[in-house]
Amino acid sequence: MRVSFPKIQASAELERFLESLLYHKVNEIKDEVTFEGVFEFGIARQNIDLSTRDLESFVRAMRVEGGYKKIRGDMLLVIPHRNKRLNFRTTKAYVELLKKVAKRLGRKPSEHARIEVLNALQKALESHGWPKQGITKSKNIPPYKEETPRGNSLCSSRISKKQHELIEEVAEADGLTISQYARMVLENVLPKEATVLGITEPQTSESATRGG
Repeated sequence: MRVSFPKIQASAELERFLESLLYHKVNEIKDEVTFEGVFEFGIARQNIDLSTRDLESFVRAMRVEGGYKKIRGDMLLVIPHRNKRLNFRTTKAYVELLKKVAKRLGRKPSEHARIEVLNALQKALESHGWPKQGITKSKNIPPYKEETPRGNSLCSSRISKKQHELIEEVAEADGLTISQYARMVLENVLPKEATVLGITEPQTSESATRGG
């Protein structure tokens, strides 16, 4: 996804924010700068020191390729086109836990699953030094092991084509399929979130793990 916006005083703070999300600058001319990245983002107008009217003008001048822009309240939102499905299977207990955690956070289960997998993707890309460096295969990877009972409940979220490609690359570097990667991410993070939120979590024996 490419995001182009006018170079004004507010744009400097936006540039720093985008760089923290692994966006990189691909073009800069006198009055406009263009960044490329894969993650959706939202930033409050107060954080880039814009009035409501100035934010509207700024967003009108902004161009987004591979996604769309909008204003929600005081927030500028830029979201990639979600034209791919991320499908994976987990246990019924974890699906129920996903629903409970998502509900407590005011999200749909598919939205929460997408957010957590993309958060994991961002951390993985940072560890690989992406985009300046490529995604390299991990060494001495223990075999993937699915504990019983096998995951047989389908989860699905919409993500962008580029996000799907990168998750696939990161998963492959770790010796996993994309569905195994997504399952491991959710089954690692959901019990921790449930503990914080005071929600009963499933038995740990139902999780997907690495094993020897």
